[in-house]
Amino acid sequence: MQQIKKSSLNNSLIIVISSLLTSYFFIQVYPIEQRAVDAGLVLAGFVYYPDQTSPMTEYFIKSWTSIHQIAKFFLNLDWSILNVSKLIIFITTVFYFLGIMLTVNSASR
Repeated sequence: MQQIKKSSLNNSLIIVISSLLTSYFFIQVYPIEQRAVDAGLVLAGFVYYPDQTSPMTEYFIKSWTSIHQIAKFFLNLDWSILNVSKLIIFITTVFYFLGIMLTVNSASR
């Protein structure tokens, strides 16, 4: 029983480390601006739409998502747009990779 717990802990540690390394790789390879940063710029007040009936204003301001709020938070802390984009890529890659790895792990039992 101890051997199974130790093996499971080792597997979990490998999964977490590999997901962090993969996420770091993707933020270095794909330094593109995320759409969430656009919403963060609008929510933080850095970008104003002159036409108040713009559909983008409705989408950015009236649809609350956590990734838009995270972008707004870090933009208010004076992070650059590129750094906020890299952070969002890192977060999404970690969650995607962990989800895939855990799904494969549970399916292969």
